[in-house]
Amino acid sequence: MFCFLQAILIFRSKKGVPIIRVQKYQPPDKMKPTEQISAETVISWKDPFSQAKGWLVINSIRRGAAGGNVTLQKNISLLEVHNRAKTMALLHTVADLPIGGAYGGIDIDPNHPQSNEVLQRWYRAMAPFLKTCVGIFEEEHTHVKSYINVQDVELWSSVEGILNGYYRYDEPEKINRIGQLQKGMTKLLKNVPLPDTQSTLYEMVKGYGIAETVKHFHDLYNLNIHDQQVAFYGLNSDSLHTAHRLITMGVSITGVFHKGSFFRNEKGFSVRQLHTLMESTNSYPETTLSAHRHTPVLIAFDPYDAITNEQWTVLHDGGLKVFVCGASHAEPTISNTDSLQNEYGQTILPYFVAGSGLFRLFTLLMDQRIPIQEKLILTDISRNIQTCLTTVFKREPLEKGFRDAAYEIAIKKTGTFVQSTREHTLHEELQYM
Repeated sequence: MFCFLQAILIFRSKKGVPIIRVQKYQPPDKMKPTEQISAETVISWKDPFSQAKGWLVINSIRRGAAGGNVTLQKNISLLEVHNRAKTMALLHTVADLPIGGAYGGIDIDPNHPQSNEVLQRWYRAMAPFLKTCVGIFEEEHTHVKSYINVQDVELWSSVEGILNGYYRYDEPEKINRIGQLQKGMTKLLKNVPLPDTQSTLYEMVKGYGIAETVKHFHDLYNLNIHDQQVAFYGLNSDSLHTAHRLITMGVSITGVFHKGSFFRNEKGFSVRQLHTLMESTNSYPETTLSAHRHTPVLIAFDPYDAITNEQWTVLHDGGLKVFVCGASHAEPTISNTDSLQNEYGQTILPYFVAGSGLFRLFTLLMDQRIPIQEKLILTDISRNIQTCLTTVFKREPLEKGFRDAAYEIAIKKTGTFVQSTREHTLHEELQYM
């Protein structure tokens, strides 16, 4: 498989044919030592019909495959895509899927009128990889979150590369898993956040997993989650499902940072209020930051670097104890992590744990024939996260060291994946990842 990746040629644009370049990744010279690690393969792409450009970064091929997400984000850099590909590899360790990490990034405003067409052309250009060794689980920053339909670009499934590269199913079994994926991902939920809407299992599992992460963390430290106050940084479909699950546990969403404004509700926002606020910040009176009260938990769905110094000061003064990464771009930088853990004594729950719900769902549906039962699947996802957090707790019971211990365990597990495969992998990536 590795030889296949290295053998791809360079295509030059001729009358609408996209430029594709496959190369080894060379990180910038001024990166920190902990970040100086090359991805296995980078596929660069330029859209022939717009100014958009993008990449598919394959951090590692393990047991014949790699998987991750693709995002539409203005001014996204290759370094950002590269780092998220590494996060995807760690996510698979929690989901118990022993494959490598990959990530696709397209430099385009997701609100651009041609963004969907650009995304489709990216899929078509990456089809050789997506058929053989790479799977895409989720399209981030797109307007509609739904199970990915890629049949228009001559793929049977967005994870066909994993079915072929890792599972290596024969044709009947592969057809069965693709059908099972379609049925499972599009299964309508009985208990939905908004009564007058429909939600699928695919749409809700990430938010569900984030909420379960908060719950199990509290259980480990004998903290009462009932009546706990939580703040959100950013609003999207995942945050609504997270709120729905947390509210059923007795949690109150009392603060929301959204589009540069702060909103406070001492009684706790309902899911409908959050949905309305997400659609229009004019739907609820803005609150001054000085009105922020005690809120021990912050779940971030927007980029970490969007949090201003003033907001951080208010959060710290308000007794913030747990920072939950609800999106891949919500992970703090290394220097900020040190500050949060050592200076403020806060616990960071990394995205590769909190965001693992969707990846576990894919693993369940790809791995074997199972009954598509909502309760059965959600129970498995919750238990999987609980097992991960318990393992970390046994290694590092101090809250401020939780994140570092989680990374060490996940990295070691990726090493197990490497050692147990005959495929070529860059062992030096384990020095950091």
